[in-house]
Amino acid sequence: MKRICLTLFALAVACSVQADTSASAEPRAVVESVYTLFAAGDVEGFVALMASDIVWNEAEGNPYADLNPYIGPEAVVTGLFARLLSDWENFTATPNELVVEGNRVVVFGRYGQTWPATGQVLDIPFVHSWTVRDGQLKAFEQYTDTAALVATMTTDPGVARHGSDSLANAYEQVALFPADGSLLRPEDGVMLADGTLLVADQVHGLAALDPDGTKRPFGDFASAGYIHAPPDRSAGPNGVAMAPDGIHVLVADIFTGAIYRVNTESEHVELAYQHEFGANAARSDSSGAIWFTQSTENSGPDSEARMFAAVDMRSLD
Repeated sequence: MKRICLTLFALAVACSVQADTSASAEPRAVVESVYTLFAAGDVEGFVALMASDIVWNEAEGNPYADLNPYIGPEAVVTGLFARLLSDWENFTATPNELVVEGNRVVVFGRYGQTWPATGQVLDIPFVHSWTVRDGQLKAFEQYTDTAALVATMTTDPGVARHGSDSLANAYEQVALFPADGSLLRPEDGVMLADGTLLVADQVHGLAALDPDGTKRPFGDFASAGYIHAPPDRSAGPNGVAMAPDGIHVLVADIFTGAIYRVNTESEHVELAYQHEFGANAARSDSSGAIWFTQSTENSGPDSEARMFAAVDMRSLD
């Protein structure tokens, strides 16, 4: 049945024509049609409501946000819908309330879905923000309980989960990986497709944790100017983020201001940008531009002490 539905998804993208919507179509009516069509399994009708340049974003922390932003109907259907249909059973999105302001429609509702590996039924709230122009869907932004979503998708099938105690145990188990606690200042990390975790590590820049728990340095950070030689000089890899291409990772150093770009396939490391002060976290967009946050004006050998001293200062109200 899933194979048939996935085929229908592909056909919907390849063969759909624009719906007979007009500039006078009410945004509320267009968005109401979305949920009606989705519930009826009318993928072609749903796709026809999308503008050719629709920008679709899943919620931050949602595993399916890995390809954000989905641009265009084909990206939404093949990159998102097909995966949802393949991964989940009995998926529903039920709207309960719509709030309309101009061309923006905000929908409050609930997801219902079953994770096949465990049979666990997930029932979580959502908020959908739609932008409608000329009778077509131009943008979508999702907000939902991503913690519950991730917990459901990562639950061990052999372990029954009951309430918040089990969730706490799950977090405790994660804290024990690797078991020897050998990471130094593991502030952030990302997971690769093969299950390998890339985690910030003060000694090496990045450390790779294989699914079996094996730890090793990832990439030659020293060749890109990375130096961690306390007490004279300390590095502080902090934010770790995957680039939109799914290949490169950015690592921001909160002590030195360096932002490194790492190729996860070749493990080549390069200095992408050197900021005057510490860089807390860095992200790159689809154009290749790098965006980063700066906590304080910290620099030099005492940068860590200055940073925490600034944090301890009382803000002026």
